[in-house]
Amino acid sequence: MSQPQYKELRRLGQGSFGEALLVHRTKDQKLLVLKKINTGPTVPKEEKESAEKEMYVLQKFTHAHVVKYYDSYQTPSHTCIVMEYCEKGSLADIIEERTNSGKGPFTVEHALDIWLQLVRAVEHVHARKVLHRDLKPANVFVTLTEWMKLGDFGIARQLSATTSLAATVVGTPYYLSPELCTGVPYDFSCDLWSLGCILHELLTLKHAFEGFNLPMIVMNIVQGKREPLPEGC
Repeated sequence: MSQPQYKELRRLGQGSFGEALLVHRTKDQKLLVLKKINTGPTVPKEEKESAEKEMYVLQKFTHAHVVKYYDSYQTPSHTCIVMEYCEKGSLADIIEERTNSGKGPFTVEHALDIWLQLVRAVEHVHARKVLHRDLKPANVFVTLTEWMKLGDFGIARQLSATTSLAATVVGTPYYLSPELCTGVPYDFSCDLWSLGCILHELLTLKHAFEGFNLPMIVMNIVQGKREPLPEGC
């Protein structure tokens, strides 16, 4: 069931969570993203809680480099979140395009410009006592003017204070901190580690920690066996 104030134009993506749709707001034709998250009776409880968490967390942020929240509503089968549309897709899309086209890595200046935008976004998020926990290029969205916007807070964690610790192992393997890999309690520093991994990827178009399988990636992270940076970085 769609809301009359939003007209669906096309699907932007689909996954186990549901789908993301490009819509326009009927009152002013503004392009937005409608994220429809499956929350029907057959969906596991933790996935429903994740959808509700993202809806709640997004409302806490008002920052130029965090995807803007506009609206949310629920249907019998979905939690729907309306948010800012970023025309150039994700930073992961741009990295993939540079890799496939042979353009090569970003210059140091360009990489730092992108990265510092993300640092400012994470600073804003942490100031509101929220851990993102899944920082990666696929969760960074890009406007036509190449303005970076941090998004996808589905597994974010609210802490009671900046000195609190969390213990659940989540995130994408290539960007996990050693604390997450070894199962010890962690804090906001896990997001800072992920930021470092993103900067490495911008400068090399490769993951900071590689491996043939998940155990090898985890071992390399824990042992600090990072892929080398090019000269001049």
